[in-house]
Amino acid sequence: MTLKTVAPLPSPSGATAGAIKDVFIQTKKKATVIIVLDTSGSMQGEKMKNAAAATINFLKRLEKEDWVAVVPFNNQPAELQPAGRAADVVEDLSNKVGTLFPEGGTALYDAVCQAVERVSALRAADEAAGDKRLYGIVVLSDGQDTASQKTKNDMLNLCLPSGEDVEGVKVFTIAYGEDADKNLMTEVANHTNGKTFVGDPETIERVYNAISAEQ
Repeated sequence: MTLKTVAPLPSPSGATAGAIKDVFIQTKKKATVIIVLDTSGSMQGEKMKNAAAATINFLKRLEKEDWVAVVPFNNQPAELQPAGRAADVVEDLSNKVGTLFPEGGTALYDAVCQAVERVSALRAADEAAGDKRLYGIVVLSDGQDTASQKTKNDMLNLCLPSGEDVEGVKVFTIAYGEDADKNLMTEVANHTNGKTFVGDPETIERVYNAISAEQ
């Protein structure tokens, strides 16, 4: 799978944003989305500022009945609260994402595994209740893992779901900036039949828009 590079362009117009929202409506399925966001020390400056702003805009485009959680990570992942139905939690989550600041190391493997475990439990509960949904994890990172307790093999072979399940959880990855581990991000996305994107502080909003269309 080739990396998708999103060229620098102006922010989406109102019409474009509306079309992105229509993608969710046309599927006739609600979505469950977990955003895994790198807040390690290397995300200083415009990287963190633009990643946070794009994440907030992504949250605000979700449909009311979508389910969402945000998992920032540095030395370890820590899910923000509240998580839940978009109509109920997006405002609070957006405020908290706006206060995130970069520090510490990069526990990428641990963060991905935590998100997969979380979404897998949600999916099992939904299926038991007869609630059909789309499931996606969006992973944004600008560097290589430096702090995880789990190994790369743990993440790939024990944590990530198989892409053979076409209705299963898909992982969309964003290799953010020049130092991102693009090969790893591609491998993670390929494992689940997801997609990988290349972004930088100037284009990150359009990357999120592209992922919205894929859900």
